[in-house]
Amino acid sequence: MSSPIARILHFSFDTAKDLELWVLKYQTETSELAQEAIQRTFIKTDETSLVICNIYRNEEGADIVFEMLSKWSDTVKAARTWESLNLTGEVVFSEPQF
Repeated sequence: MSSPIARILHFSFDTAKDLELWVLKYQTETSELAQEAIQRTFIKTDETSLVICNIYRNEEGADIVFEMLSKWSDTVKAARTWESLNLTGEVVFSEPQF
């Protein structure tokens, strides 16, 4: 049994509208991906850049989502560039504090 894994994806778009359209499409067309993740976080870093950090129970679940998202994202012309980074090790969950 493998340990939890965090996968970070960074997307760059040509315009702010492209980013917003991509997020809308992601939320409506890939909702089944949420079942594989323990936690999903979207961070809009500027008008044309987005970081997604998801934590999965194991690498197998992360790979399933990555494969599905890769196929889907390659069909979205608005995503100028995107890259992936994996983090492994002990996962500590934090509660949101406001």
